[in-house]
Amino acid sequence: AALVQSNYSLYAQDYLDLYLDVISQAVAEADPQRHYLSSSPSNGVAEKSHGFLSANPQSEYSGDVHHYDYDSDCWDVSVFPVPRFCSEYGYQSIPSVTTFQSQIPGEEMAWGSKLLEFRQHHPDGMAQMTKQIEMHYPLPNNANGTDAFQHMVYLAQIQQADCIRRETEHYRRHMGVQMEDGRGLTMGALYWQLNDIWAGPSWASIEYGGMWKALQYNARRFFKQQLVGLQVDSNATKIRVYVVTDTGTEQAMKHLSMSLTLRTFSNKIISKQDISLDAIENKAVLGDWLDVPAMLGGLPAASCVAVLEAKGSKINDPESDNVIAIEPLVPLKFTASGNFLTDPQISLKVLEQASAGAELTVIIEAKAIVPHLWVQIPDPTLVWDDNDFWMLPGRKKLSARRLQDSGSEDGAFKGPITLMSMYDVMQLATVDV
Repeated sequence: AALVQSNYSLYAQDYLDLYLDVISQAVAEADPQRHYLSSSPSNGVAEKSHGFLSANPQSEYSGDVHHYDYDSDCWDVSVFPVPRFCSEYGYQSIPSVTTFQSQIPGEEMAWGSKLLEFRQHHPDGMAQMTKQIEMHYPLPNNANGTDAFQHMVYLAQIQQADCIRRETEHYRRHMGVQMEDGRGLTMGALYWQLNDIWAGPSWASIEYGGMWKALQYNARRFFKQQLVGLQVDSNATKIRVYVVTDTGTEQAMKHLSMSLTLRTFSNKIISKQDISLDAIENKAVLGDWLDVPAMLGGLPAASCVAVLEAKGSKINDPESDNVIAIEPLVPLKFTASGNFLTDPQISLKVLEQASAGAELTVIIEAKAIVPHLWVQIPDPTLVWDDNDFWMLPGRKKLSARRLQDSGSEDGAFKGPITLMSMYDVMQLATVDV
């Protein structure tokens, strides 16, 4: 930065010569219909009036912005901008043990290992991930040890997916909605990044080798053409339902009838609210804020979750259920007022006959609400139809499909299948109060 400032006029002219005189002209000749932006972030069409050297290329009132903030609480959406388009944002995580196994020795599979730090190319990246995890989830007592590595992989991927989900849904809630100060009308969000070129800490949602992280599964949900979601305010005192409908959503329901319940982790319903919203194409429709303390009737917010169900839907249907924690699942909140998490007694059964088009089908059963259930299979060629989900008591059917050649002679999936949830991690985290 100091070099640029000391030679600003030189670099500014080089930038204009390259991106305006050379690249812009080449694009215009090759594809006259193609819109061209000289940089990103930028002020969009307003860049021309600024001589393509805007004093504030991160303006929220025109063009696009980039946003990276690893220190603020991602559950507090007020830390996010409200731009016309956010073309770059993200959080880091680390890849699975399966991906690491072919790259680093077992003794280096630890959160605090020198080799993992060596593969971390973002300054303070490991500390920033740990900080976000500690804000929202239980941290194992021996977080830096090899025994806890599998749990730290799980937590890092859950926090990455959750932070990017919350930021993406924030942008989508401003689709077609303008704030009093002129910000809003957000018509695009593009997170960084899709895939990796090696095994190491990164912003990617698909690991080197093809394994899907929790973020990739979540992206299929938060980027649905019609998004029906829940938002809790930063103080955990208010909650509301919203619906975002993209243009050209052929099967989007115009009138949605839903049921919002607040429940304990044992699935006891504390309160219920029927809600109806009219969906409008190319626009976010926000429901009224509801008072959480009044709905809980004196119960601590950390003891309950919010469940939104479309009327007539089936239990554990990923297309219709929306479950979120009202407060972060940090152990201090739980230990201070009681252990709210109930042992879900999860069981898994592999069906002998897979569903049509699927390589593998399983049935999962649970007797209590399961926060962030992760179904792991050490085969990067297989992808589940759902993962990293909140499971309600009952049965859920999951199928895995092969996206690429497994490389094995018989084509059979590589086991074993393992389950992990926030309940498992909580057992490794103790807090003195």
